[in-house]
Amino acid sequence: VLDLAMAKPSPITIRSLFTFENTVISLACKPETTEVLSSLKDELIDRIKKGIEGLPGERIRLLWDCQPPWYDLNLFRYFESKGANFVVSPYLGEFGGRHWARYCNEETGRWLRSRTIPTNLEEGLWEIARFHTSRHPRPRLPALVREVIELAKEAKVDGAVLHYVRGCKYVPY
Repeated sequence: VLDLAMAKPSPITIRSLFTFENTVISLACKPETTEVLSSLKDELIDRIKKGIEGLPGERIRLLWDCQPPWYDLNLFRYFESKGANFVVSPYLGEFGGRHWARYCNEETGRWLRSRTIPTNLEEGLWEIARFHTSRHPRPRLPALVREVIELAKEAKVDGAVLHYVRGCKYVPY
């Protein structure tokens, strides 16, 4: 689905993609989720074949990084009113294997993914510190920069919005 969203012009808008993201989060590992996303994939393929644009008159292609502003999704309407469509998002890619395949090849990723069972207070505090620093951008900054650059080139974007919001603690930004 995310690869199809990068078609030129894109057959879908980021608002819709973020809506479908909720099926992955709320209905993870459910057959219904697979059915919904499979149907979406088929629909996007059909829209591309028929030349149906997600944002009619798409003139500017953008990359959106990080979580959406759930508190005000109308922000996307502002960009859309200018003919700008977000066609790729590394954040959305985190819900698929493509991003993790790149990330897991990183040397720093091995250290961040390794965990030990603490046997004393000092080791316990060390593990807590490692857990929290792994959620900070610095340990994986080189991997994130490469990911954003690769996606931007692949999607042929004209620009990017790097939206930082400290929301979901799972998101390692």
